[in-house]
Amino acid sequence: MSETSPITKDALRGMTGWAALACLERAPGHGYGLLRRLQASGWPNLKSGTLYPVLHRLEQTGLLSSRWEHDDESAGKRVFAITAAGVTSLRETEEALATAMNLIRENSP
Repeated sequence: MSETSPITKDALRGMTGWAALACLERAPGHGYGLLRRLQASGWPNLKSGTLYPVLHRLEQTGLLSSRWEHDDESAGKRVFAITAAGVTSLRETEEALATAMNLIRENSP
């Protein structure tokens, strides 16, 4: 997708958590790195002000975990990882979306 992404702001808000879970399923990451990975994979308009509250909500609901990594160059980075519950929820959502898309295709003119 280009900078003029067809993903609307409402859709972006609704799908950001699922996109983050899918991305973190591949590899854990810190917020800024995750933001860059998502932007590079088709979410060019995603902003940190949208992503960080989503990450915290996912952690509060048990779909993500986090830990602090410290190095000599920075005060530390919070690294997020998907939990087993997050993987389960992601799979269930993928199945529900696939079912919904099949129904839409079957009932389209």
